[in-house]
Amino acid sequence: MVLVSVTSTVLAQTGNYIHNLYALERIGSNQGGGQTSSIPTMPGPPPGVKGDVYLNKNFNKVVFQLFDGDKIIEGFIAKLDLKQNEFDVLTSQGVKVLKGNLVKSFVFVDSLTHIQSNFVSTKEWHTVSSPLFEGFYEILLEGKLTLLKRTDLIVKQPDFHPALNVGSKDLRFIKSEKFYYLHSGKVFEIPSKRNLTKIFTSYEKEMQDYIADKNLSSTKQRDLALIFDYYNRISTGN
Repeated sequence: MVLVSVTSTVLAQTGNYIHNLYALERIGSNQGGGQTSSIPTMPGPPPGVKGDVYLNKNFNKVVFQLFDGDKIIEGFIAKLDLKQNEFDVLTSQGVKVLKGNLVKSFVFVDSLTHIQSNFVSTKEWHTVSSPLFEGFYEILLEGKLTLLKRTDLIVKQPDFHPALNVGSKDLRFIKSEKFYYLHSGKVFEIPSKRNLTKIFTSYEKEMQDYIADKNLSSTKQRDLALIFDYYNRISTGN
């Protein structure tokens, strides 16, 4: 893997992370190494298993920023194992593992939709409203208040009861999404819809009217993105 030191300075509310350094076009063109030219199609789960342990089932083009000197690893195809908090990285020597606790931030371009997604290690921001979580936040929307998403992996063991003929014979991997917001370097859980507008302080009334008018939810990603985008625009005069 080729390591390149980061030399540019970027001013952004969420810090000096890889998504502020690299444009989608550069990631999509796979510059800086080109370890593989094709993205393999992944087989389905083995018998007796439902779901998988990966954030995204398929391999995607990824650029990593390491904690070690903000070094960059680029030109690889990888996917994140949520259970082990590590990346399976395709190389010319086969699949190698990159430990998640070494990665400060990363971006990937989905191999099917070509949409860029941005992630930052949970170690970067202090969390005051939930237990310490090892892994990554996905940055959904940046601004005065930044909207984040965290994906947890829930492992459910087989619980089939032959006598009652109920339960499941399969080992199940279930992904659970939780939403947060970043303010002044601290991460908070998104409150219930009843209390959501309180986080917008002096714009609480405007946000109540907007959410009611659009009939938006506090648990759906698209709705939260609309809510935070509206707040960031009106609170900055844009």
